[in-house]
Parts: sequence; C-alpha cells; structure tokens
Amino acid sequence: MARSIVDLRQTGELSNQRITLLRPTLVAMPDQALPSMLNTSNSHLSSAFALVTIKDRLPVILVKTLDDLVKCKSKYGNPENDLDDIKSVISEISKLRYELMTNKPFVPLLPEPDAADIDVYNEAVLKYNKADLSWFGAPWLFVECYMYRRLMNITINWYSSSFINVQVYSGFPKLDLFHERKAMGFFKSAKSLVSMCECLEESLLSLEPERLYEDLKFYLMCSLWSNEFDLSLKADETELETHTDASQLRLDVRIKTATQMVVDDLDAITSRWPPHLAAASVDHRRTVVLVMDNTAPEMFADLVLGEFLLGAGLAERIVFMPKIMPWFVSDATQFDFDWLLKEALPACGVSRKLAVWAGRWSQRFHEGSFAVELHAFWTLPFGYNELQTRSPDLYCRLTTDCNVVIFKGDLNYRKLLEDRLWAPDSQEDKTTAFRRCFPNSLPPDDGGGRGSQPLLVALRVAKSDVAVGLTSPRLQAVRALDPQWWVKGLFGFAQLLH
Repeated sequence: MARSIVDLRQTGELSNQRITLLRPTLVAMPDQALPSMLNTSNSHLSSAFALVTIKDRLPVILVKTLDDLVKCKSKYGNPENDLDDIKSVISEISKLRYELMTNKPFVPLLPEPDAADIDVYNEAVLKYNKADLSWFGAPWLFVECYMYRRLMNITINWYSSSFINVQVYSGFPKLDLFHERKAMGFFKSAKSLVSMCECLEESLLSLEPERLYEDLKFYLMCSLWSNEFDLSLKADETELETHTDASQLRLDVRIKTATQMVVDDLDAITSRWPPHLAAASVDHRRTVVLVMDNTAPEMFADLVLGEFLLGAGLAERIVFMPKIMPWFVSDATQFDFDWLLKEALPACGVSRKLAVWAGRWSQRFHEGSFAVELHAFWTLPFGYNELQTRSPDLYCRLTTDCNVVIFKGDLNYRKLLEDRLWAPDSQEDKTTAFRRCFPNSLPPDDGGGRGSQPLLVALRVAKSDVAVGLTSPRLQAVRALDPQWWVKGLFGFAQLLH
C-alpha cells in the first residue's frame, strides 16, 4: 500500500515488537486503601455521570454509528457480495447495543491477526463476568474502552478486507466508523483554524524574547481549549467557536483562561520549560511529546503548538502519539493525520493559508522534525499506573528520551488518575495519584529548577468527575457556580504532574 504522509521511518517502522504488550497477572480489584474507581453507583454528586454515560450516551453513540453506516452503505460496502460485509457490521453493532442496554455479560473479543491486546481484554472480560460485573457494574473506564475495542473487533472480523476500498493500515482496516462525524467537525470549525494560522504567522514573524513565554502560554491554551471539541460528549455540537480574526481569537483565549480555569499551572510550566530543554543529551534532540486526544480542530491546534515550539526554539522535535485505531469517536489516529494534511486542509476552500500550512507540516513529517509514534498501550483499559509494567518500552521512551510530555484531554487525565475518586483539593492525593504513574518523577526545586526529566504536563477540559490539584477555595467557587462543573466540557486544567 502507499506510504502514509506521516512517515513512520522517522520513528522506526511499526512492528509487532513495537506494539507487543506484557501481560502480567491482571491487577486485582481496587486496593481498599485507595479511592474507588468510578462506576455507575459512585459517580459524584447529582451528575451520576458514569451512569448517564453507560445508560444514555453510549447507546446514542452506537445509534449514530449505525445511522452513518446505513447512509454510507454504498460507499463502504462491497457490491461484489451485495453489500453483505457492511450489513454484517451493522447487524453486529446492533447486537452490541442490545447487550449494553440489557446489561448482558461482556462478550469475549474474537481473534485478530497480530493484535497484541485481545488476550489482555479477554482476561478482563473473564474476570468481570466471573464477578457478575457487567456494563452497569464494572469500572466505567473498562466499560467504555471495551465498547470501542469491540467496535473495532467487529469491523476487523466482519468487514471484507479483500474489497478494493479497504486497506490494512498498521494492522487495522481503514474503515473508520466515526470518520463522517470527524470530517463534519473539521469543516464546521475551519474558519477558527484560519484565525489560529494568523496568530501563528504573527508570532513567528516577531519572536521577541520578552514575549516568548506569554506566546507559549497562548499556544498551550489554544491546544487546551481546542479540547472542547469532543464528539463522544457533545454528539450534536461538532464545531469550535468561530473567530473573525487573530485578535478575536487571542481575546477569547484570554477570557476563557481567566474565567474557566480550575487548575492553572501555566506560570510554573513555562518557567520550567527552559531547564528541561537544557537537559537534552548529545544522543537525542530536544523533544516534546504530545499524547493526543481528539482529531479535527484539536489536532490542528496541536500542530500549531508544535510549529510554534520549533519556530521559537523551544523544541527541536515534536512527537505526536495518537491512537492506533478509531477510539472514543473523535480521538486522533494516524489516518486522521493523512486525511487532514492530504485532503481536508488543501480542499476546504476557506483560506489558502490552510493548504500552505498543510504542505509545510507534510514536509516536517518527511524531514523528521514532526513525527508520529504509535503504541497499543493507549487503547488498553488501564490506568497509567500500569504503564511501567505493561509497556516498559513506552515508559522508558516517555521518561528518558523526552524533555517535555504533554498529556492531552480527559481520557488521558482519567487514566493518569486511574479513574479513581481522589479528593480534588487534597495535595496528598494529587502527589499519590501522579506518583503511582511516574514513581521516579521528582518535583522541581523551589528555584524553578528542572527536577526530574521530563516535564510532565496535563492539558484537559473536564468531561468526567475525577480531578486533583484544585485549591479548596477554587473548588468551593466552581461548585457554587455549577455542582456538575466537571462533566460539562467547559472548565480547563493546565497541570504539572509533579
């Protein structure tokens, strides 16, 4: 098949070794000394968001997926078998929805060629079924991850891989059940992306040392607030706000940052950025990793952030880590990079600027200053406390080969906290939660020094009821504003994980 525009030669070919997962004995049910993992019975306050998600949101997502497939049968189906392949996918997804809504036991995943995670998922399925914990009883994190992995399993096993429109892509079919919605979200947000380009061009034309870290804050915030785009949370709201020009975008970002941030470590992040860059060894370039969340406008904002970091000398290489398969409706995949740079930006017609930047970023991927790295760990149903034992190669990559690692979005944040009910305003809980994921991470000294490498950052718009690091006054204030503040997709976190 034709090589992707996002060339894996810059990171090593994706191989079985690269996605091989260790399978230690499945971790026991949550330790009684730790806060519980979120499930349908313990989600916070009146939101009961895990219950709302499993009872209402997930069935709606499946219905919309079925609707898209029915509308696009002739586009994706194989006429040589009377579209039987796509009809089979539709039938199997309908069965999945019935199982969810009637709280049936989890069904084991079917075998897939070269898939490293099937046994891992099926061990968990067996465990929860033995414990009589199904859709409405198992941990919320597992339930959601299982549903999306099952969708991919259905696609691989029932969709005709021999049909001309299907290409095996890093081990998975190119059929993305969510592509139509992702594409709609991109085109509805295209005008806002032009404003972001204008800001970037202005910044790169006048890189003034005294403004450098204010500009860094701005592009970090563009990346953060673009996380409002989330098709799994707001299924019918597929666009970001439309900004008329660069000045309006800058004003909107400032207002949101001033009024909607619940954890704001921006000053600490930007002041500690230079010491972490200075830690680069002769063996590797100063590298910033973005562990990605959504595609469409958020992917674009992440590319803009990466371009600014390179242009401002705040990094020498940007590594994007998307998902290896369609995930949580709008999560970024490598195929989304190809689609954005080859098709969407050149063809959207809103402004020639978008096509120009698409060409420039394609060249960066070719040269290696931008790179994509894939790993199967990101689509496992586990917290990042299991990263070191299950995927030591990835853990080593993140903690020894990089200067800055930015975890984007709500799902990454949930996994950093193991989806547990930590006390939002407890410093002890914050330290414990993050240290369980990165046990060798040390806090920076009081003088703003480097601490341990790398600088670990979370950028998230809250869409689930887990959080740490709020001050008690801020927690009280935001609760008074809206008791369900953390599930609305409105409030931001820019948080150091030290």
